[in-house]
Amino acid sequence: DVQLQEFFQSGRCDLDLPEDSVKFALKHFAPCGLTRRTFSWALSTFFKVNRQMALTDRLEVVSAKKIRNLDVGEVLEVLGQPEKDDNSSSERVRCRAVCDGGIGWATVRGVSGTSDLTPTEKPFFLCTTAKPLQTGDTVDSQAIRTLEAGELLELLSGPRDVGQGSELRVRGVTCGQEAIGWLQIRNEDGRTVAKLSSAICKCNEPIAMTDISDLGNCTLLRRINTGEALELLSGEEVRPKEGGVRKKVRACQDGIEGWITTTGSQGKEFVRTAPRHYICVEPTQVHEGIASKSKVLKSLLPGEAFAAFEEPKEVSGGSLFQRYRVRAVSDGTDGNLICNPTECHLQPWVSRHQLAKEAELTVAAFLPSEPTATGISNKVRMLEAGEVVQVFGLPLEDPLTGRLRAQCVASRDKATGWMTVRKDSNPNSLILQQAGEKDGADEPPTEPEADPDLTVLQSWRASMRAELGSKRNFLVKQEVKEDRPFKQQKRMIPGVV
Repeated sequence: DVQLQEFFQSGRCDLDLPEDSVKFALKHFAPCGLTRRTFSWALSTFFKVNRQMALTDRLEVVSAKKIRNLDVGEVLEVLGQPEKDDNSSSERVRCRAVCDGGIGWATVRGVSGTSDLTPTEKPFFLCTTAKPLQTGDTVDSQAIRTLEAGELLELLSGPRDVGQGSELRVRGVTCGQEAIGWLQIRNEDGRTVAKLSSAICKCNEPIAMTDISDLGNCTLLRRINTGEALELLSGEEVRPKEGGVRKKVRACQDGIEGWITTTGSQGKEFVRTAPRHYICVEPTQVHEGIASKSKVLKSLLPGEAFAAFEEPKEVSGGSLFQRYRVRAVSDGTDGNLICNPTECHLQPWVSRHQLAKEAELTVAAFLPSEPTATGISNKVRMLEAGEVVQVFGLPLEDPLTGRLRAQCVASRDKATGWMTVRKDSNPNSLILQQAGEKDGADEPPTEPEADPDLTVLQSWRASMRAELGSKRNFLVKQEVKEDRPFKQQKRMIPGVV
């Protein structure tokens, strides 16, 4: 916290924010101290889709190609500042669809001025029962570890429908235009043999592939033809002194690796991003139809690319499951959560919750409620079962007891403090559940802690994104470790002087 405040006061920030405003923003986003997780959460921006629209590959609607349709209610992660499309007079933003990870441009505000996207919270879930966190897309895939009931999970992508025990194919064309048909991307054993890749690009016109990036000492490997598919390798990029950009690529046609010029010295683009392309990870086939016994048109080897026309389809049979790509907040472990759609044991983490059982509301996050040696009690009051509370931010795990704690305000009397979300790993120990629309309707509405100037928070976020975009380095306090002595943690506990 102190390091970030010093950064604002050092003059390196373009915004002239008062010290009190910076402290208020930090208290709002990180009441128990600024950690890498809370810092990332504070900077992220998400939108929810209000109407069906197209996700396109570029800003200008006139020249853009549709990647796919965005459905109402989909959540998008913002990847940059909104920009104006002069041709259509609309405001658009580059974003990532949380459902499938697709990256493209979406319209924030149309010509009529109506908002097609509205701000929403970063999606988190509470695991309501013990579930395995797995490496693959099938229920039989290897388990990384078991998630306990009440664990907080960050949604990275999904949910996506995945079939178990049935093949998956997608219609499209091979890179060399030799065959149009159905590529098998998952075999009958449930193993993925071709993966969707965002690192594929295609040549706009013939260019040369060389062995090294230095144009003065390189050797020609071969000619890359117009329309040929290339895979960008590890983001390697060189900017020659003559100008332009050169990148290392792999030709999907024959697997040869080398360097090409992607942008000329005059700004001319020699390659373009190729959306909805699959890369074969194992030998697979292109079939004439979607039927399981259809004729094989062509066999593809690992590394070859395939351009899809539409979304994948199940071939036949099998059970339908949903896959959530998640990250456990407690230890940062990534993995897949495979759920039955009719019995999904995930509870969305929202700002409005209802108590399933009574709980204690305390002043501090991690201290006991009994009076201390000074005679001062930490207890605010008892929250009754059925009460509705408004939760601020993300819950924190008590490093001493392992309980999950959240800061909240009671809708009944606006009492503010901290309460326990989960007592232990027992599924029945979950205290909070998602409140319905009518729950707590008879109670007086509540507002969060008084906000003297909402523009302060917006300016703080914008400034931080700008600084990260310019790659300026500043340190962030490390996560609280469980083995840190209790006395060192007291200074991070709200309500304790």
